[in-house]
This record gives sequence, C-alpha cells and structure tokens, in this order.
Amino acid sequence: MISKFRVFLTGADGYQWALREDYNQTIAAASGCTDFVAFPEADLIHTVYWEALKSIPAKELLKRPVICNLSGEWPRYEQDAGQVFLDMASKVDIWIVRSRQAERTLQQKGYNVFFIPYTVNTSIFRPQQNTDKQMIRKQLKIPQDAYVIGNFMRDSTAGKICAPKLVKGPDIFVEIVSRLQKNGHAIHVLLAGPRRHWVRKRLREKSIPFTFAGWKLWFDDMRINTLHRTRLNELYNVLDLSLVSSRSEAGPHAILEAAAAKCPQLSSRVGIAEDVLLPSQIYDYDDVDTAVAKIEDDILTGNLKVNCPENYATVLSRHTAESCAKSYQEVYSMALAIGEEK
Repeated sequence: MISKFRVFLTGADGYQWALREDYNQTIAAASGCTDFVAFPEADLIHTVYWEALKSIPAKELLKRPVICNLSGEWPRYEQDAGQVFLDMASKVDIWIVRSRQAERTLQQKGYNVFFIPYTVNTSIFRPQQNTDKQMIRKQLKIPQDAYVIGNFMRDSTAGKICAPKLVKGPDIFVEIVSRLQKNGHAIHVLLAGPRRHWVRKRLREKSIPFTFAGWKLWFDDMRINTLHRTRLNELYNVLDLSLVSSRSEAGPHAILEAAAAKCPQLSSRVGIAEDVLLPSQIYDYDDVDTAVAKIEDDILTGNLKVNCPENYATVLSRHTAESCAKSYQEVYSMALAIGEEK
C-alpha cells in the first residue's frame, strides 16, 4: 500500500463561505493521496489563508514545510497588513496560486509558486430545467419579463457593515445597473449572501427594482444570510446575467459557480476571469461604459449566453476536484523535498 502524505490543513473561517469552500475543495481534491491529520502528526502544513500561520509557533513552522494558498491579491495584503503579512510570507515555502495572473505576480517577486486552479462542486452547481427557473422567479416575486442581473458577493466588512468594501466593486455594480435602468431597460437585480447592506441601500435610493434572497437585517448577518450552496445554485439558474464588478480578487468562486450552472456572465478583469471566461465576457473594472454596452448587447441578442457551453467545458476539464487531484500529489511531494533541506 502506498503511504499517503500526512498534512495538517488549516485556515478555514467559521462560515460556509469562500475560505471554508476552499478548505473543503482542497480535501475533496487531495484526499486520494493525503491523510489530513492533527498538527503534531503532520509532515507538512497547508493553510488556505496566511493569517492562520500566526497561531502556529514560529519554531514549529521551521520544522515542517509550509504551503499557503494565495487567497487574495498580494499587493492588497502588503498594503493592508504590511509587515505582519510579509513576516508570515517569509515562513511559506510554496505558494499555491489560483490564477495565471497571480502566478506571474509571485514569480516576478521570486517566490516558489505552484498553480492549482480553484475547483467547484459540479454536483451542486449545475443547470436546472426552465420550469424550475420560472417557479423560483415566481417565489422571489421577480417579473417573468425582467432581465435579471445577479450578484452574490458580500459588499461590506464586519467592522463597517454599511460602508462599501471597495475591492468588491459594489459602487461599480450599482453604477452599471443604474445606467441600464436610465437607458430604459427593464432590469431587476437579484442579491444574495451576507453583508449586502450597502448595495441594498443604494439600490433603494436609486429606485432600482431588486430582490434580496435573505433576511433584511441591520446588523452583521454573516451567519444568518450565508446561504447553502444548493440554494445559491437555484439562484444562479434564474439569472439572465451574473455580474462581477470587483477591483481585486484571487477568485472569485462566483465565476466558477455561474459557469457550472451554465449561467451567462460578465466579469471585471480580476483573478481567474481570464482563465475561465472569453474576452467578450470581460471588461476593465474602471470601464463602466464597456460593461454597460456589453450588457445592452446581450439584452438585445443573448450573445453572452452563447458562451455558456464553453465556460462549462472549461470548468469540467480544469476546475473540479478530480481534475486537480494529481496537482496536490505533486505539490506535496515538492514540499517534502524542500522540508528535507530545512
């Protein structure tokens, strides 16, 4: 029997959100070659988020090889966390990057990098029948003839629940849908997920019709409005367009989730966008005119829907646990070789 890698995996948050999903998907992809064990039994450390390393004694980090997922853009971590981030980064032996964009950035900085794409559970995120879509729209009180634009990414932080989290581009999202409405299009916005306070307020102020698939609370709703992923899949399936407006991302998972559901989408040029989507589905975040023009063209022609089969094929070939299993075997082998030199 071939011995498995003994890995201490850490870094997931307490919510069923991005870091937890990355943690779960890592287990799904690597379980064939790995025993995930408690810290004292581990041959190597793998964290899905750099801050988790702060809770591990420095002398222990020196004893074992350390792998860390880059779960956001490096420049943003340097700017926001400064020397604290750089101190933790100095203890990482291999960075797992999720996009070619991130790979280029870290290679230029001289770090050991290993590219493993984000993965998505295609048994949860999948296309549904048209009858299901119509029923869910009716339940959500969305007009059947509306062009429905969705965004399921949080737009504020725990500390400032009513202020925009600008890296997610909520102001850009509102500007795009506002222009579409001013241009006479019968749009309807569908929001989901926690910390949507700022966008909900701005849409109300601009009289833009929207539905929020959650409880409208004034306090931090992270635990309450984090939806089960089967529900998120239902929501992707009722959209005419999933719109990402972020300024900075490692992912986002939304691109993979929408692609797996065969949902038409448009994204700013961030993270994995260029690895998954076609050029016609991407715009520069500061070019709202282009985003609006692409959506108006889609309202008239349905051009973005034409890309769904290719997006779906990309997910199946590159972004599932099965397709990435071999990569984890390779990166863990590389880490152990580095560990022997420590």
